[in-house]
Amino acid sequence: MKGWSTYDIHHQVGTGAWTTAPGVPMSAACAGWVSKTIDLGTATTLTATFTDGNGTWDDNGSKNDALRSGVSAVKDGVVTTTDPCASSPTATSSPTSAPTSTATSGTTLGDAWRG
Repeated sequence: MKGWSTYDIHHQVGTGAWTTAPGVPMSAACAGWVSKTIDLGTATTLTATFTDGNGTWDDNGSKNDALRSGVSAVKDGVVTTTDPCASSPTATSSPTSAPTSTATSGTTLGDAWRG
């Protein structure tokens, strides 16, 4: 990841409003990754960009990252649907990545992972 001391995800659920910058804090997930679960309601997409909360942005070359419900992991501008922490549950103090995940009971959640 970027080696930032904090990671925030600034995002838009579906076609709704963006979060207020710098977004919402992400938490250490496993070695090299941070994550955030986001309630998508009935939406199936999430547009996101990442920041250190102090003015430094990782916005995929000004294109932002297009994420879908389910797991979405973002690393080096590439979005995948693989949970990067599935085999390494140990948290780290220097996070580096983000995914999205689905939930039961009709509400879709996004677990944003950044690496």
